[in-house]
Amino acid sequence: EDGDDFEAPGGGDEFTAVKPWLGAIVAPTAWANPVAGGKVHPFFAALSELSNQHGSLAGRTAAWEDDTFKNLQSLQDNVLQKMYESGVTDATAPSSDDLELEWVHGYRGFDCRNNVFYVGSGDQRRVVYYCAALGVVLDPAKRLQKYFKGHTDDIVSMAIFTPASSSVTTIAATGQQGPGSVLVWEVGTLKTLATVSTGQKSVSMLCFSQTDGGRLLVSVGDDKTVAVCDWKSQTVLCNTKGEPAATHHMSVRSGGVGLCFVSCGDKHIRFWSLSGRNLTASKVSTSPLLKAPIQFLCCVAVGTLHLVGADDGFIYMVDADGKALKYKFAHSPAATTTAAAVKVDKKGDKVKETTSGSPQPSVTALTCQELLPHEQLLLSGGKDGSVSLFNVSNLSEWDGGKEGPKRLMSFMVGELFDSVVLAKQVQSVYACIASSASSGASAELLVCVGTRGCDLLEVKVNVKNQSAVPGDASEGVLMRAHCNDELWGLATHPSRPEYCTVGDDKTLRFFGIHERCMIAPAEPLGLLARSVAYCSSGTCVAVGFGGRVGRGKEAGGGVLRVYATPRKGSKEGAKKLCERQDSKQCISDVKFSGDDKTLVAGSHDCKIYIYNVAISSKEG
Repeated sequence: EDGDDFEAPGGGDEFTAVKPWLGAIVAPTAWANPVAGGKVHPFFAALSELSNQHGSLAGRTAAWEDDTFKNLQSLQDNVLQKMYESGVTDATAPSSDDLELEWVHGYRGFDCRNNVFYVGSGDQRRVVYYCAALGVVLDPAKRLQKYFKGHTDDIVSMAIFTPASSSVTTIAATGQQGPGSVLVWEVGTLKTLATVSTGQKSVSMLCFSQTDGGRLLVSVGDDKTVAVCDWKSQTVLCNTKGEPAATHHMSVRSGGVGLCFVSCGDKHIRFWSLSGRNLTASKVSTSPLLKAPIQFLCCVAVGTLHLVGADDGFIYMVDADGKALKYKFAHSPAATTTAAAVKVDKKGDKVKETTSGSPQPSVTALTCQELLPHEQLLLSGGKDGSVSLFNVSNLSEWDGGKEGPKRLMSFMVGELFDSVVLAKQVQSVYACIASSASSGASAELLVCVGTRGCDLLEVKVNVKNQSAVPGDASEGVLMRAHCNDELWGLATHPSRPEYCTVGDDKTLRFFGIHERCMIAPAEPLGLLARSVAYCSSGTCVAVGFGGRVGRGKEAGGGVLRVYATPRKGSKEGAKKLCERQDSKQCISDVKFSGDDKTLVAGSHDCKIYIYNVAISSKEG
């Protein structure tokens, strides 16, 4: 007996331990007999036919009466019948566990700035940014995304270093919120080059050094610390306490000897220099240009000089020694024509200076690039959605006179994209050459603008003609999605390849699966939304409201609305059809009945509300 070998079970009686239903009159519904080799299972064939029909709808704007749409219902019935016959119980379950991320709607612009970059130019350009825990590389022309997936929490900072040699690939560094490491990776291959643990809490700002091939990496954490690391050796050279007040931005000097950089924020500017492993900071004097402290929101290096954008609408220049502010010039063209007036109070001893004209927008974004040989281009963005372009090639020779940096042109994001932009404050701005065929002063530029409303917009600029128009790719809208806090409700269209979402940004948005973008303007709701559902015909959606962000009173709790679904490509958003409020607490879920005659809403007051509805087939 000791020498007997165990044999694999054959097809005899012992096989019933594996398939005990063999020989039974009726097989269980969860089992499907295998199909002969080379043939597709009838259920999956029907499902594939339905999928192909959906794919043919991409780009179509036909009415509901079109035969294409009418055939969808019969195809869906066929899929259900084949499912019943085959015994497949879950049509949504994947055949394996290798789900592949295809597209991400989103860009983090609501609390970050200067976090969008171009790599390359013309048709070969890529837009690099981040969303959630992903580093995203977008091909605007082909509407394709690639992802860097090395982080374990949301990314909150990014820096790009483009080597002078075209044979060396562009590298990116990203930092995440909460405990975690700074990751350095190649933009082209998405390969991780280094993992550096700085010991900081939430790395909110990153910058590469410019004079040593980008070997050093400067980071600022939410714990008010500043660190410098050698990412190639994955070592931290120094980690020191920074400014106690909030720091909004920093920039590393691109000229001179050694590592020097400027940080700016709430009523302060600091000039930092590294000597060996010793990092020291000195205060930059703001007098006599400023008589009262202000907010400094962004900064950028121009050679050995630094420019700092402030909330008073002016851009200030820091001298090469980092000791004081020397000169200033206006971001907006309107600021250059203001006149000073003197007003004396009743006591006669206090003089107040006022300026005529409209208030100047805060400078919220700055970028300096050498797109053409020996020409430094400065791009500045404002809180009002304005973008200005300057030639700062001779900035070091400026003596503070009226003939400051030459303003090339300006444009307003809100005017180019009309009401499409919900929050137009510029958080990030970056440029590249639009085409390799254009060069010199007549070269067309592409300017990518990231807004506070989490929109990524592309503008084609011709400085010679003083023209600015939306870019060709996706009509200039590269990315658009929700902003502010969390997304709560999602529903898929019953027959079209579309879906809609609602959340804390108080908007209702409709997306196309094949288009990979919003297919209608966002509809402002005015209240926090928690749930959404299509009716069975897809002509309207129900939205449940309520909830709160942080502490405070719940606004709109119990409100229930029904909106007409907008047509794809419509210039108008969803149309409100009706509204009810029978509960005082959040509506956490809504559903239509199959015949669209009943609407059910579940509330946080532990009650279910049932409504009779009448939906016209012509709506939507």
